[in-house]
Amino acid sequence: MDNLYYEIITPIISFISLIGFVAIISFRIITKTKPKICEYILLLIFTLGMYLYFPLTMYSRGYSKLDAQKLEQAVKFSINPYEKRLCYMAIADVYRFKKDGEKIIEYKEKALHGAYGKYPEETFILAFWYSIKGDYNKVMELKDYVPNCRIPVRSAYIQNGEYEKALATFGEEEKSAGSYLLRAALYKELGDTAQAEKYSQIADEQIKKNKFPRKNLDSYKTVEAFKNFINEKRTEYGFPTNN
Repeated sequence: MDNLYYEIITPIISFISLIGFVAIISFRIITKTKPKICEYILLLIFTLGMYLYFPLTMYSRGYSKLDAQKLEQAVKFSINPYEKRLCYMAIADVYRFKKDGEKIIEYKEKALHGAYGKYPEETFILAFWYSIKGDYNKVMELKDYVPNCRIPVRSAYIQNGEYEKALATFGEEEKSAGSYLLRAALYKELGDTAQAEKYSQIADEQIKKNKFPRKNLDSYKTVEAFKNFINEKRTEYGFPTNN
């Protein structure tokens, strides 16, 4: 089930439940008879179906207005585990707009509830936020659940001074000027001038070819610049910075 399916199917279920509920009640009122046991069961099912619309409405309003409190209420009243997870992810998005990194991580964790392998894409995003925070151990823990967790792991290695390990995270498919510049910077830190010059030249060719503004690549030109960039992001989202 994806978000769109959830937001379409839930109102349909609620509407069908409303029709069924009204039909049974109306029939028994018209015939002046009591419902059968099976009808009582159906009424209970239809009641639950109608109830689903209530937390859905709270979720939709909360997300559209970036209202974390409304989304928390949706979690409280929800009886659908998928819906609860969706609300937690929405709350994390709200705090992303509010630049609160700790809250982003808190609600991403609640959404995943330890099922990292089941949701690799969300786990990758969580690992990214842990890398911004500078939580090396958590990034290393999460990388085992994600098939391609290069970027968060690379950032963690660089921040931890493990430049050889950081270089090992680059793949052949990474052909952007930024990736080449960062590779050159890492080789330079390791004292491998030949490799540093090689990747710096490739980066220059990419920049000229794609007419990419050099100033937008400043954070990749040196390892120190990359660390400063991460520290800026850390400050932006309220995490403690590394001095």
